[in-house]
Amino acid sequence: MRCPASESELPGLTWLAYGSSITNSDARGYPHQAARLLGVDVMNMGLSGACHMEPEMIDYLCDLDFDFATCELGVNMRGNFDRNEFERRASYLFDTFERRHGGKPLGIITPFPNFDHFSPKESVTQKRQNEFSEILRDLVKASGNPGIFLIEGEEVLSRFTGLRIDLLHPSEFGQIHMGIELAKILAPRIESL
Repeated sequence: MRCPASESELPGLTWLAYGSSITNSDARGYPHQAARLLGVDVMNMGLSGACHMEPEMIDYLCDLDFDFATCELGVNMRGNFDRNEFERRASYLFDTFERRHGGKPLGIITPFPNFDHFSPKESVTQKRQNEFSEILRDLVKASGNPGIFLIEGEEVLSRFTGLRIDLLHPSEFGQIHMGIELAKILAPRIESL
């Protein structure tokens, strides 16, 4: 017979992880790997094939109860959204988060390395991915909130060998590596919570 966990055995912090299919992973995925290392509970809000920063989704996420958040943004918007629409939606995310959770840490993650990072020929998606990353960098700087911080995708997935054959999704090795690296980045941001 198994006993339920006692209060002292439960994680003290809840992490909201929003992102694409790369975030929307099972227990072997990077958010769950990092959560185990950090000793926190992860609320995985990855959306495969989506993560388009719809205002309704941002409102829903900001209604949830969490202690800190990360948002992996841009990779699924490269094909159908232009620079202006991406900036409009990202600005709404920043403004809404600031209004409702301004005192909580928010890590903004640029696209993880993928085929567009390695292609010598510039494509529309590569151009947009670069533009989107620059928009995120500018919004983090302009926020003036020290709790909002940038995480470059390359800091988390630093090895080309961490990708599957589609050169977009991380392999199991890549997910483990990403979890370890992200935990290192998040640990000092959440230690005082």
